[in-house]
Amino acid sequence: MAKKKSVVKIPSELSGTAGEYFVAGQLSRLGHIASINLKNTKGVDILAMNTKATRSVMIQVKANQGSERKWLMSKKAETMINDSLFYVFVNLNGVDGLPDFYVVPSAAVAQYGKETHQRWLDTKGKKGQDHNDNCCTASAILSLRIGNTARAASTFFAGLTFSIIFWTRLPKKAK
Repeated sequence: MAKKKSVVKIPSELSGTAGEYFVAGQLSRLGHIASINLKNTKGVDILAMNTKATRSVMIQVKANQGSERKWLMSKKAETMINDSLFYVFVNLNGVDGLPDFYVVPSAAVAQYGKETHQRWLDTKGKKGQDHNDNCCTASAILSLRIGNTARAASTFFAGLTFSIIFWTRLPKKAK
């Protein structure tokens, strides 16, 4: 009889930290400089730049322990928009798996958060009551699907994905 694989769960704080280190490690592996910020830095987990220090980006990491492409987002994600801010959503795929990365510009995350949050507010609760909109309400569970307009990319294209962050945002050369 086949032995059932045990599922090991780690505390959510550690899965977030693991996601940050995996992203920083992948960026470093691809030749970029990645610096993980202190935990009290609001909205930015990693500062990354190219080796010539001519281009830098801010990265917000959201990680989950499994392989399901869903991440709980706070309401503040609806307003965090910056051309240099990217979200990297990470599936850790358990303690034995390799992570999957999905890179999404902050404007796409904010738009998705606003739309799904408004849809949630417009629907009634289980008992027919209105949903309360307060400061602590999660705005959305971001769910990435194949063909999502946010153009998510998996680890299969990880080199290209992280290159997109650094090279498509470079200023055009003067003629």
